[in-house]
Amino acid sequence: MWNGYRIFGVGGSMAALPASGSLAGYFGTNGKGSAARMPILCDMLNDIVAYALIEPKKKGGRALAMAHIKACAALGCAGRKLLVFDRGYASFKMVEELGKQGLYFLMRVKRKFNLEIYAQEAAGGHVFLEKGGKRIKVRVVKFKLESGEMEMLITNVWEKRLGKKAFKKLCFLRWPTEVKYDIVKNKLQVGNFNAMAAEGAKQDFFACMLLANLAAAAAADALNEICRARKKHQYKANMNELVGIIKDHLADAILKTARKGAKVARAIVVLAELYVVPRRPGRSTPRRAPRKGKFHHNKKANC
Repeated sequence: MWNGYRIFGVGGSMAALPASGSLAGYFGTNGKGSAARMPILCDMLNDIVAYALIEPKKKGGRALAMAHIKACAALGCAGRKLLVFDRGYASFKMVEELGKQGLYFLMRVKRKFNLEIYAQEAAGGHVFLEKGGKRIKVRVVKFKLESGEMEMLITNVWEKRLGKKAFKKLCFLRWPTEVKYDIVKNKLQVGNFNAMAAEGAKQDFFACMLLANLAAAAAADALNEICRARKKHQYKANMNELVGIIKDHLADAILKTARKGAKVARAIVVLAELYVVPRRPGRSTPRRAPRKGKFHHNKKANC
């Protein structure tokens, strides 16, 4: 929990699919192959994918975010729910829907989103978003990044105890959502589909989300043991190694009896404890331009 709030990050990315006529017809094309949108809702403090979709390219990011909002509202978890959005999601309709669903939000906004926000000299204040005769009051939070760029945020969290420093920290807590895409795209190779039809591609995608959550759960269990053996928070499980361990042993854990499967699951955690990497809090990496998909001309060999 973060100050009494359960924090969720909303993210969006594209997945390149095999150059199949069936896939291209359903998902849409991207260069020589087909492509799909795969937005996720990530429980940021627990590193778990709470909700995920794989949808046609033509569906917009905001429209898919609406589905995440409704899914988040339906989650049966304790505490107030707060969604953190990157730039590009902010809109009157989005803010209105979040309010209707009883959810809290923090949104990064672009300079041109609302000129009143940009013109405000104070680090905090409020503005009214207006559309169709409706008005919604939102709180404004502004601070400078290390690059010198002014970060502009809007939220419906009005608690005075939560000021600029708290929201700045919360904004950067969204980073696990981006890391999750690195895991599913580069380590679990979500784009390297077996299937050549839409339903099969969806099955591959959701199997990948399950693997990502299993890896996160194993990493959390391994971290508890690592912290006991080493100075707290100095090391964490190596996700590259952990993904390989899970791929090697998961089928064995599932196919055995519950008792034997639990032993295999425990063995996965023990193996994960052997492979650790140092934690480097506060490290920043420049944003890179998106690369062309690696697997859109290929599919895994049939076993």
